[in-house]
Amino acid sequence: MQELCKPRLHDNRHPEFGIALRVLHHCFITGLKLLHPIMPFITEELFQRIPALDDVEKEESIVVAKFPCFADWTHLLDEQLLADMNSALETVSAIRGLKADYGLQKQVDLDCKILRLNIADQSNVDLTGLSEVIRSHAKMGTVEVSCNEELMPGSYASVVVADGLHKAYVNVKGLINVDKELEKNEKRKAKAVREAARLERRFQINDKVQDEERRRWQDRLETLMNVIKSLEEQKAFLKAYERNMSTVR
Repeated sequence: MQELCKPRLHDNRHPEFGIALRVLHHCFITGLKLLHPIMPFITEELFQRIPALDDVEKEESIVVAKFPCFADWTHLLDEQLLADMNSALETVSAIRGLKADYGLQKQVDLDCKILRLNIADQSNVDLTGLSEVIRSHAKMGTVEVSCNEELMPGSYASVVVADGLHKAYVNVKGLINVDKELEKNEKRKAKAVREAARLERRFQINDKVQDEERRRWQDRLETLMNVIKSLEEQKAFLKAYERNMSTVR
């Protein structure tokens, strides 16, 4: 959340500069108070160095300051904002992963479209107001959030966001070597298939293994199955991308 304050604090003429400064100041002072019982000296030193806001009376010492109480913060809790931010951060992670898959981490001018899946879902998560947050954190050129199902051009690679509510599309036109990516895809899939086969053999051979260990194997096997499915989808996209580029030429 603190990342959202940075653009506002960089310019004291920003209309939300005062609000952002007050929120950051309040959170930092509260954090020092919470840490004080286990880190008394450094928190006191920092407390004394932080200037008070103009209309806020500051205690002489953190020792005599009122200790934070959960009840003081409950009215500030915004469950919808937390849900939206969590979904936005998961979207950022998905886009970064997609860029890494194609070796495009240094590309900062790519176009991205985010499509809301399952429109009928009861979740109220809304990313339309967080497109700039996603754009800056994922280092993209543009980010457009849409709830309308649309046919994406063949040059857009896609990834389903971990929240299960969104799918991100990134325009990779002219930026990937299809043969190289297909070779990399086959190697990664072969490795995942081999590991999955080993785990399945373990299940057959070790019938007396402890439940906790078995759960770890099961979780890993599910992860591998998802990886294999993702790689198959990526291969299908690369084939379609190759056909599309051939048609354009």
